[in-house]
Amino acid sequence: MSLQDFPDELLVLIIPFVDPIALISLSQANRHLRQLIQPTKRHFIERLLVLECLEAHGGPYLDVRLRNFSLHPSASDELKDMRWACAGCLKLRSHRHFNNKALYRLRYKKPTPKTNSAESLALTSWVASMRGVKSAQKHRFSAQPEERSLRRHRGLYSGSYTDETIEKWYHWLRRNGVERVEGWDLQDMDLDDFRGIARYWGRMPSLQEYHKYLDDSRNHGFARLKRLCNECLFQDGRLQRIKNGRAGLALTPMQPSRRVYYYSALDRWLPGFSDGLDHKRPLVRIPRLLESGPVPFSEPWTLYMVRCAGCEQWKELRTFRLSVCGARWSPTKTRAAVNRHTQGSVQLDGARCHACFAKENGTERFGEELMRWISEVIDEQLRRHLLALSWGYRRLKANKERPAIRVQEVKEILKGVHLELDVDAAEIDEAVNGWITRYPQVKNMWDEARARDVSRSLIREASLDVWIERFQDIVNYWFWMKAIREEIQQKPGHLVDWALHGRDDEELAVTKPKRKRSYAPRPTPIVMETNPKTWVIVGASRGIGLELVKQLLERGEQVVAAVRKLSAAPKLFDLIESQKAQDRCTVEQCDIASDESISKFVGKISDAVNNKRMTLGNVVLNAGVLQYPNRATELSFADFALHLHTNTIGPIICAQKLLNISIDAPPPKIIFISSDSGSASQFLEFEDGFGAYAASKSALNQMIRHMAAELGRSEQRKRETVVLALHPGEVATDMADIQLSWEVKGSISPAESVAGMLGVIAEKGEADSEKSLDNVILFAKWSHPVDPGEDYVEPPWIFPEGIDLDTLAAWTAQAAEAESRAVGSTPCYRLSFTATDPSHGGRGAGSLLLQWGIRQSNKSGSPLYLESTEEAAAFYKKNGLIACEVISLPIRIDGNSETQTYKEIVFTYHPTVE
Repeated sequence: MSLQDFPDELLVLIIPFVDPIALISLSQANRHLRQLIQPTKRHFIERLLVLECLEAHGGPYLDVRLRNFSLHPSASDELKDMRWACAGCLKLRSHRHFNNKALYRLRYKKPTPKTNSAESLALTSWVASMRGVKSAQKHRFSAQPEERSLRRHRGLYSGSYTDETIEKWYHWLRRNGVERVEGWDLQDMDLDDFRGIARYWGRMPSLQEYHKYLDDSRNHGFARLKRLCNECLFQDGRLQRIKNGRAGLALTPMQPSRRVYYYSALDRWLPGFSDGLDHKRPLVRIPRLLESGPVPFSEPWTLYMVRCAGCEQWKELRTFRLSVCGARWSPTKTRAAVNRHTQGSVQLDGARCHACFAKENGTERFGEELMRWISEVIDEQLRRHLLALSWGYRRLKANKERPAIRVQEVKEILKGVHLELDVDAAEIDEAVNGWITRYPQVKNMWDEARARDVSRSLIREASLDVWIERFQDIVNYWFWMKAIREEIQQKPGHLVDWALHGRDDEELAVTKPKRKRSYAPRPTPIVMETNPKTWVIVGASRGIGLELVKQLLERGEQVVAAVRKLSAAPKLFDLIESQKAQDRCTVEQCDIASDESISKFVGKISDAVNNKRMTLGNVVLNAGVLQYPNRATELSFADFALHLHTNTIGPIICAQKLLNISIDAPPPKIIFISSDSGSASQFLEFEDGFGAYAASKSALNQMIRHMAAELGRSEQRKRETVVLALHPGEVATDMADIQLSWEVKGSISPAESVAGMLGVIAEKGEADSEKSLDNVILFAKWSHPVDPGEDYVEPPWIFPEGIDLDTLAAWTAQAAEAESRAVGSTPCYRLSFTATDPSHGGRGAGSLLLQWGIRQSNKSGSPLYLESTEEAAAFYKKNGLIACEVISLPIRIDGNSETQTYKEIVFTYHPTVE
């Protein structure tokens, strides 16, 4: 019986218990249900509000911390996937279509998942009455009494700081049974004590219940039904004015958007315009330039969305060629000047975006306009950086008393230095070269002054310290801007192509830095000391790759760390900063599944090697992917291709290109992180759902063998390159954090795995070709059950002279009794002896032999038995064996009559798989 066969009297009782999505689906099922339900605009809005909370439609949840207005996540690539519902046009739209108030205000923001607010739309508001359909009652989103109480005291918490508000807050805390505030016991505190603590803090004490209200109160998003996008607000004439300014003008309204961190002002206003130029941008850390000098921290840029009067689309302010783009501009004037021409100035009101300007005036005129605008922006930055270059010299030249600095030495260094120059002056290059020549003297003088600064007087010269530390970065950036200013004059077509088809204005954004960070995470240039060889780690954002970078930096190595996305590697940047290794570790982008990305990455390495900025060392190709499950009977063409491109093709092509950088100096070793899942000799049948992953690793192993053989046949120096394939072990990483149908035994941490692999890598070298492959690094003696029809006689044991046979016999008897108690008369696999070469210990070799015995036990259905020393017990427990009992025997110490108790632990394993 279908739903439409129910009488209307039952349908009107059933429909109120469906969710808003199902309500709209029912209304479109057939004509009868559509006439019965008659969904209103409110019901369609409710459907969108439910969809925006689902990750498949609205993207991940955005946590907005209202107290400091921070966003989590803050990365642009994650925000691009998020969508919010507009109650006007009934669409799910990105954050670019809304102003900040519509997204981040408590009443409009998405509710926290799994809270009362998120579940408030679990049922539709549709209600039937005798007169037809009526919408939800107003009390649907009304607050409960305790929530209204919290809301009233929100003003006390964030409002004025008076004795009256402190007293009200104190009594409210006591009345609501709050026992502790900021670690203080409120029950034993009177009003005077509370007032004194509040004054000491300089703010109102925080309250756990209040933070809970901010984070997961059911009132989050109670006004989402009224949220409108910028275009709907504009059409309704309801756009709000910007604080201390205006919301654009009549034909060109403007709304503030999110705040974003950028590497520099050029990235803010001209994102990616230099990608196709011959002069590649040096990825250096440029300090923020203030009038008082450079400071080592960055401030976010506020983005502004402007409505183009031509195409009627909302676009970022940079697409309107604002002539003041060189600075941190904000719309505080009534009419902002745009596009200055000799005929006058075109105003923002009615201005056209890049696309509309080119359509109305032609690409040639648009190219001229772009050339003028970009030249203005670059000239402004050249002036600011020229001031930054000379700022330290001007600071030292000022007659200021510095006890730790010798005045005569300063005068000698600054003798003949020209400081007041314009960026277009004829002698500017000569002056800058003079500053560069004198810089080593200034740095040496500063280092010596800091060493003898007993009174710590130089601590007040923080800006001068930043200038000295970042002088070379500013020099490189200044010369690069001069070079591209000349190059773009010859390539106007490139500018047009960039403006109409270039990168999005937020793609060069960086993650908001934590408070402790001096700089936002960003890539650093490949400028390494030429003496030590530089390790190249591909796939370094997390897990094994991140641990490799960590341990190499701890050893003092030079490292180039490659990641798929710079914005997705916050842990790597935190690691570099915590180890203060900015001068020893370069972060570059390399998507191992993209040939173009690999070529760009190798091009940067090649440029650094050929220009003697680094010497190529060992290469570790760790990048990989595992999308579980990937069964051969279920996976799609795209899933299989993804595993092959990421795990096989990409690493091989990357290694090939790195090998070809220099014939005379190829990388000493190329290390591929493989897996035993790809072993051709030991098929792991129990690894259900690893089909594509295992196939990709198996293909990688075969390609590695061919690469090694081809290099061995080479007549060039490439034959000296050692190619390794390493199985890291069962490592507990983010990629391995999946629900499996079997128990993973012998799991180790990334630190253990990397320490072992670095040991193996260090041992491999040119002499390995002369070593015998028969060298034994470990052994295990297993006894297996004898088949009923098998005739087997164990050969006699041969003991060296001096063995105490009586003690050995007593111990053997105890062990036999323990085995009988543990497994009874059931035939079993017994591990008699195992040992590992100490130089190869801790690398997982012992686990391989033990896992072989476990697999045999599972295959035959026979239990496994062994006795272990107390020192090795942890190893067997980690591999899944169960401790049963402890057996002991007093033995005589050699050379005297004293005895000591020798102990071993009995372990068993019972098969779990066929």
